Amino acid sequence: MAAEAGQALDEYFGGGGTPTPEVYRVRGLIHGKLRQPREAVEAYTQGLRLRRDADTLSLRGWAHLRLEEPRSALADFDEALKLKRYHADALCGRGHARVSLGQP
Repeated sequence: MAAEAGQALDEYFGGGGTPTPEVYRVRGLIHGKLRQPREAVEAYTQGLRLRRDADTLSLRGWAHLRLEEPRSALADFDEALKLKRYHADALCGRGHARVSLGQP
């Protein structure tokens, strides 16, 4: 089902659909479901170019962790927390990234 949803979004873009932060976030979620963290990072990055928001930064942070890139993940979680101080997902991700970096 995720693959079909991704194909539908590709057709949306190919048919001249308007790229929005929400569409890129969904594309990132689909890549995550398909266990494609590098592609998820790229989709989230494209969405963040249009609008910076804590939810997308947190999602990208988790994708960086799946790629074993804790420094990049930590930067995303920190920025998310600057935008939304008590973002639960970003707080958990920041803790995970810090432990991965030996900074408990």
